[in-house]
Amino acid sequence: MKKLMKKLKQKNDIGYICSTFGNQYLLTVAMEECAELIQAVSKIKRYGCSKEYCDNLNEEIADVSICIDALLKMNCADTNKVNDYYKKKLKRLFNRAKELKDSKRDGWINGTCR
Repeated sequence: MKKLMKKLKQKNDIGYICSTFGNQYLLTVAMEECAELIQAVSKIKRYGCSKEYCDNLNEEIADVSICIDALLKMNCADTNKVNDYYKKKLKRLFNRAKELKDSKRDGWINGTCR
């Protein structure tokens, strides 16, 4: 049983995936998965958040998250720099949201996915 669990853990490990498929293949997969995420978002924007479209969005977010983990594991990006950019961009987005609320404009912001 321990051998089976170790084998399953190894197969689910992002490093195992990266070493099996390699950089070029996973870079291509990352592009494709990002495109599929764009399509999923576009369908919700166009048709609303039905169960089918929201399930597809959840699946595509998971796929892109796996690709991001793989890109970081393969050292295609620097985790520290990504975290720095994440914090900066989140702060900038927060400031924009605050400015929009303070200006009492609701403009292009409307509705939610749920």
